[in-house]
Amino acid sequence: MRGEGIDLTARSARSSSGPASGETPLFFAILGQGSQAIVEYLITIGADPNKANNRGITPLHLAAGEGHCEIAEYLLSKGANVDPICQDGEAPLHIAARRGNLRMVKILLEHQADCNRLSGKLHTPLVASLFGSSLECLERIIEAGAAVNTDSPVTPLSVAARKGLADCIKCLLNRGADPNEPDEDGKLPLEVAASIGWLAGIQILLPVTNPLEKFENLSIAEMIKQEGMARQQEALTAVADGDVAYWEKNYADALRCYTKALRLGHGDPALYAKRSLCHLRNYDQHRFLDDAYSYMDIMTPDLSVPCSEKAAKKLVLGYDMNWRAERPGSGSNPTN
Repeated sequence: MRGEGIDLTARSARSSSGPASGETPLFFAILGQGSQAIVEYLITIGADPNKANNRGITPLHLAAGEGHCEIAEYLLSKGANVDPICQDGEAPLHIAARRGNLRMVKILLEHQADCNRLSGKLHTPLVASLFGSSLECLERIIEAGAAVNTDSPVTPLSVAARKGLADCIKCLLNRGADPNEPDEDGKLPLEVAASIGWLAGIQILLPVTNPLEKFENLSIAEMIKQEGMARQQEALTAVADGDVAYWEKNYADALRCYTKALRLGHGDPALYAKRSLCHLRNYDQHRFLDDAYSYMDIMTPDLSVPCSEKAAKKLVLGYDMNWRAERPGSGSNPTN
């Protein structure tokens, strides 16, 4: 699933933001292969281990994203804050969990990282471990005190169902997760499993879910067919509603609709371009660029192709121009 958090590794290898984005020499010592010797030297001569770039990303965020455990331990030993929050609301623990890096998760938790912190996208580190499909990280985070039932609309069981993680669902249920808690789309985990045709998930969840009237007297095959068709229709409706909201300049509503369509499995890469344009109209340059990169990653998947900020923006703005030209009665007037 795309759009589950900030990408600090692959994207940085294809683009160069440079000092204009607030990166210090310490950032470049951590990126890629990383050099602990250079990190230690820079801190010895006065580099600040908590100095963030313009997006609030710190050296510890980078170390977590790149998987440099020794560097992370060194930064923490030199006073790095274990829970710095970047602009997207993520702490290093979210990133390590999403990467499925058990060793990094253990290091951060040993330094008292907050295992219940919500990110800007309402993901806890526990949910991030599900995005990373890591049962080991999930178990370790629960052991540290993470809640399996939260007030967040992003519910762990529904995420696990969407990802097809049978062992994670069993773990969550054994730890007291509520199978009757709806997610942000109002769906129960059972409905999510049925909508993607996941037989094993249905077999796990059906006995522990309160009876649903719409499934009464239906076979599992009929449940899968019904929910699959409903999911497809819901995704199409979300895109159509998003387009209406976009042209009415209700960009926040359009953004929610496009995000929902992606969550429901709509595979049109243009949704990333449309989300990027919503961010642009809302004057959110960072998220505009994030989705521009996601769009470019799909349209130009070859990592040898330079993925500069300028190229990503050009691709999205080119989509905008074509989209407007194809719209009935548009007059082919591109946006400045």
